[in-house]
Amino acid sequence: MTTVAERIESLKAGLIAGGMAAVAEGIIQLAQGFSSVNGLAAGALDVGYWVGVAIAAFSGFLFGVTCRYAIRKDENPHLSSGVVLAFGLVRGLAQVNGADLSVSVMPLVLFAVLESILLFTVAYVGLSIGMRLGWVKPCL
Repeated sequence: MTTVAERIESLKAGLIAGGMAAVAEGIIQLAQGFSSVNGLAAGALDVGYWVGVAIAAFSGFLFGVTCRYAIRKDENPHLSSGVVLAFGLVRGLAQVNGADLSVSVMPLVLFAVLESILLFTVAYVGLSIGMRLGWVKPCL
């Protein structure tokens, strides 16, 4: 049975991971803006930038709640890396249109997957630090 206290801990886990994912996505998009013609300032003012950050925040929130339940008090590194990899692969591969898949776009596919894994790794690090500091209690 889920208690109110457990739900609050899950909410805190989601907020920490979502915040970390949003910050990571913002930095990644700004870094990509350095290489574009429009430049950095135009990228941060673009609606697409904020939509991407919002999607990352929501994905990170769901990741944080799921990760808290998945790892519990277990110290198994394969379990935590598996959760990061699962979320990263799903998010990264979801950005790929299967019909347009060719050898020429493979570097973009690889970049999308690695970017997503990085995003959830940052969210996991933030969540694990929050758990070590006692901000979030592990799932019972």
